[in-house]
Amino acid sequence: ANPVAGMQNNFVNPSAVNKNFGSMLSAPDMVMKTSPNPFTESTTIQYHLKNLAQVTIAVYDAQGKEVKVLVNKKQPAGSYTQAFNAKGLGAGMYFVKIIKDGEVKQTLKVIKE
Repeated sequence: ANPVAGMQNNFVNPSAVNKNFGSMLSAPDMVMKTSPNPFTESTTIQYHLKNLAQVTIAVYDAQGKEVKVLVNKKQPAGSYTQAFNAKGLGAGMYFVKIIKDGEVKQTLKVIKE
């Protein structure tokens, strides 16, 4: 699956809210967070898997262009940390997207100062 495909679908669509409302009430099966944010050179991404999954974590610039793939492999259940070293990337807004088994699970906005 192309991680860029569907990027425009990360914004709230009113018709999708009603359709997905039930699943929004249940706990997400994957949660990612970053710290620090904003950051100057690097930030750490933390995430947890409830079961074995193909995981891709990619970083996109504000225009939606993929600038870095941090993880792209099968991982067993567990908690993980992944560094995002943004050395060489300009200051600005970036999006960290986590994809589990081909489905976008979360997109976080991070700011490089």
